[in-house]
Amino acid sequence: MRRLSDIVLNQDPLMLPASTTVVAACQQMRDRRLGSVLVTGQDGSLFGIFTGRDAVGRVIAAGKNVTTTTLGEVMTPDPDTMPPEATALDALRLMWDGGFRHVPVIKDGGSWVSSPGATSRTRSGSASTKSANCGSTCARRCAIVNRRCSAAAVR
Repeated sequence: MRRLSDIVLNQDPLMLPASTTVVAACQQMRDRRLGSVLVTGQDGSLFGIFTGRDAVGRVIAAGKNVTTTTLGEVMTPDPDTMPPEATALDALRLMWDGGFRHVPVIKDGGSWVSSPGATSRTRSGSASTKSANCGSTCARRCAIVNRRCSAAAVR
């Protein structure tokens, strides 16, 4: 069984501060073809996660202004995370049980490894995640892939 550390190797998750506006985050998500943003605190630690579902449910449907609303106002705080030693199946189970599609991957020391999404895949067709080299560790609601794939949607 593949480990998350193998899947997220050489991936580059989108990480933005909580002060970033929703419109700026969504534009970067679109440009990079990602379904989530790892929201960071001032010290670079994982603060929360913002997904396309959050944009629709917490911003657009709620009638909030996308140009003035910040990620910190509408993100999911303190998301669930996974260690890099966990398997892809472990991450899928966590997402299924929790009803979310994305789970960040974090080392014991708290340094970032990645932010996988349930709808992405690597060039070889296997599920994969996005990873970061910022020195922080994260693992939450970022599933296992960040591009379109044939894997069933988790939620």
